[in-house]
Amino acid sequence: LPPPSGSVNIPAPDSAPVVTDFTASSNSAGLVSGSITISHANSTLDTLRIYYCNSDSYNCGNQYIDLTKRTGTRTFNFDASQYAGERVYYKAEVKSSAGTQTLPPPSGSVNIPAPDSAPVVTDFTASSNSAGLVSGSITISHANSTLDTLRIHYCNSDSY
Repeated sequence: LPPPSGSVNIPAPDSAPVVTDFTASSNSAGLVSGSITISHANSTLDTLRIYYCNSDSYNCGNQYIDLTKRTGTRTFNFDASQYAGERVYYKAEVKSSAGTQTLPPPSGSVNIPAPDSAPVVTDFTASSNSAGLVSGSITISHANSTLDTLRIHYCNSDSY
């Protein structure tokens, strides 16, 4: 008689999920929209979480969003308007169903636009010489160094 025999499958060691195309952008109101693409032999993940903070040390408390724990391309949105005028950092925590984590965590950053404000004008002066040539200077400051319009009106009446 032949000896009893059988077979068993030896599972391959778990590997970390692979992250590609992790990007985000912000609109003028501070809403950040992005996407992340994840691939792994097992299509189910244990964790897919996006953290965000105005510090690259991510010491902002529990500012994160959880995404559907599946491979493929996932989109995300979060409101970062409280960081207007600052840079916001984001990173992904991605773990396989066996708990193997993608390291270092994929990350990026995006500028959150500052709310628009009126330019500040200081030191607006003018003088004329005996020939009637008017010369002057103006100092303007604004968070955005580019102005849409700078026009000096002149007239022989204060009603312009």
